[in-house]
Amino acid sequence: MGRKGYTQLSNLSDLRKFVAKLINERKRGDIDSAMSRDCGYLAKILMEIMQHSELEERIIKLEMFLEEKRSK
Repeated sequence: MGRKGYTQLSNLSDLRKFVAKLINERKRGDIDSAMSRDCGYLAKILMEIMQHSELEERIIKLEMFLEEKRSK
């Protein structure tokens, strides 16, 4: 369970919800432009990390599969 006021961003769905919430908070004036810009920038970095991690996992699985095929 996370701490109050913090959002767990462990997948792209969580990130999508966070960005939607961020947009709505900015439109209502609950947060200032600088904070929303900073959070948006960091969300983009996190999204790229998640995408690269997923790709890395797929490559590792393919390499393991190919190694098993070669050793037979």
